[in-house]
Amino acid sequence: MKAIKGLILFASIVISISSCFDPPEFSTVPQISLNSITFTESLSSEVQDSIVIDLSFRDGDGDLGLNDSDTVPPYQTYQAYVADNGVIKPILVPKLFPTRTDLLVLDFGNTTGRLVMSDLASHPQYTNVLPPFDPSSNCNRYMLIGSDRRLMKLLVRMGDIDRVPDEFHLKDTTIGPTSYKLLKGNLYFTRNKYVNNYHVRILEQVATNKFEEIFLSSENNEICYSPFDGRFPVLKDDTNSPLEGDLSYSLKSFGLLTVLSPRLFKFEISIVDRALNQSNVIETKVYTLDELRP
Repeated sequence: MKAIKGLILFASIVISISSCFDPPEFSTVPQISLNSITFTESLSSEVQDSIVIDLSFRDGDGDLGLNDSDTVPPYQTYQAYVADNGVIKPILVPKLFPTRTDLLVLDFGNTTGRLVMSDLASHPQYTNVLPPFDPSSNCNRYMLIGSDRRLMKLLVRMGDIDRVPDEFHLKDTTIGPTSYKLLKGNLYFTRNKYVNNYHVRILEQVATNKFEEIFLSSENNEICYSPFDGRFPVLKDDTNSPLEGDLSYSLKSFGLLTVLSPRLFKFEISIVDRALNQSNVIETKVYTLDELRP
């Protein structure tokens, strides 16, 4: 795994939809095919470099696309975990308020076990289950939480407080009619893959037939993630009829040339519908950046 710092990416999507008088019969699992991938180097310091991926798609019921308002499960951003007798299970971490991206609340649902924090990384039952806790790592899977304005704030309802060891309790707080405990420490988490519906992995060839995915890490190493995924909006309101068309997905950054030009790499590309059906995965050949120039 290669973790890259300082690369800021912006994604945009152009959509072309075809309609037919005699609707074809497509699978309700999306199908995609690759038309082209191109890299354009900007000649201006004020304009970003870009990689544009052009796909064709078809879907049997047309339930494609997510809007900005789709933030509740199963489209939430993060997943936390509980540990129970050597097994970890995901739990939801929805926003407490739609407009507050830094204020999350644990939803344990019907699970059993305690919240997974960094202390379990060295526990004999979990050393082969959890990644090591190493704050100096370029790709740390543990998020620092607390009351500092720069940190994510994580709440647990008082009825669930026994699911979190005392050492991670920070202070009591009340929001509206509900009482919570604000937590502190390093939370094990993953980003929910379904927060986005257009998935792109870029993998560097590090040896013959050996590839490592390129990730980004934050400046303080608190979050490591694949930055190339994105969202395309709902394509049509009627989700009971076939749909086909083209998606043009643009990755823009001032750092693309610097990050990718010395490497051999390939792409893995897929899309997901609203019912969480994943399309076929397109795996490209290995490229150099120069090979993608128009």
